[in-house]
Amino acid sequence: MVARARLRTNLYTVTLERMQGDRTRPTICKRMARHLVVIVSTASWAGACEPASCRDEPVSQPRLSSLHSGFVPPNPGERQIGLGTTHGLSDVLTRSFAVSDSFRPMPTPAPGEWLAEFRETGQSFNQFVEARPNRASPHRRTIYILPIDPEQDGGRWLRESPERPDSRPFDRVSTAVLAEYAGLFYDLPVRVLPRITAVEVGARGRINRFSKQRQLLSTDILAYLEKKLPHDARALIGLTTIDLYPEPAWNFVFGQASLSKRVGVYSLARYHHPAFYGESSAAAQEVDALVLRRSLKVLVHELGHMFGVEHCIYYLCVMNGSNHLRETDAQPLHLCPIDLRKLHHSIGFEPLARYRNLGSFYREHGLDEEARWIERRMAEIAGIGAE
Repeated sequence: MVARARLRTNLYTVTLERMQGDRTRPTICKRMARHLVVIVSTASWAGACEPASCRDEPVSQPRLSSLHSGFVPPNPGERQIGLGTTHGLSDVLTRSFAVSDSFRPMPTPAPGEWLAEFRETGQSFNQFVEARPNRASPHRRTIYILPIDPEQDGGRWLRESPERPDSRPFDRVSTAVLAEYAGLFYDLPVRVLPRITAVEVGARGRINRFSKQRQLLSTDILAYLEKKLPHDARALIGLTTIDLYPEPAWNFVFGQASLSKRVGVYSLARYHHPAFYGESSAAAQEVDALVLRRSLKVLVHELGHMFGVEHCIYYLCVMNGSNHLRETDAQPLHLCPIDLRKLHHSIGFEPLARYRNLGSFYREHGLDEEARWIERRMAEIAGIGAE
């Protein structure tokens, strides 16, 4: 989701990055084109470089002009084409997918932002349907979350419930809260599997030469998850506080997922950088809100990819690509009308009930900005026409 360099093959995306000291530059590695989506992050983003071969030495100088996308934000007519015709839909669905002031059209990107650096053509609703994405079925509806703990200190680095205290800020995320949110967002049942340790996964690892932190090879974790995929799973996501990397030539990734095999893994390790690097941090309440927002965004973003939804270029949306954490933090937690319609096509849900449940979650967890957005959106739907 963050700091991506993309290699597309039909429905698949590869996004990778490498870093030299505190200068992080994305690049593409063809050997990684194995039907994977990779999410990555930067500790300090300093620009993009031309695609380069898979070697450990970083490219010496960034050359932004070679990657400048020339992106022009879609106009209202193009956004309408992206949504497609709503003829034949119920009044409630028509109003739910209608454009309103709650959805901000994609602006012209600033230098260094995702759409300024990487070419995106977008995915309309009709293109999404034509791609025949995997859809939830009566026999394959459950999202599974598998916590993967470090073996040190007896594991338990991820909380099982919101009440359980933890010693480090970026370990404050509760698997129960993540599961609750995924269930409300996708209107599907979610189960948290019994936690396992990294030793049980058997993934290869290393000590990162920049951060000096332990890392696990994410592709090894994916191979393990493929063997553990429950028969009724719509998706299986591994969740860990251990840092990840996709192959030895690369610095790190936030996570990695297979669109075709319904498995993925992502790490919370870098969601609060001061704690990751052993530095002092802000007040605990502020840290909790920051880490929770980032965790929820990446969780639903990657699950969205596993439902066949590509990056959004039409509106500010949780499915936007992002080139750095500041850009990620500025993006909303909600889906735009186009991606909301895609999700409805794949799953089917009652939009107002979904919004109502999400609003209750946001209020309970102190996400006031998101709760106010839900209230405005529901008022707009209720106030547009008659049922």
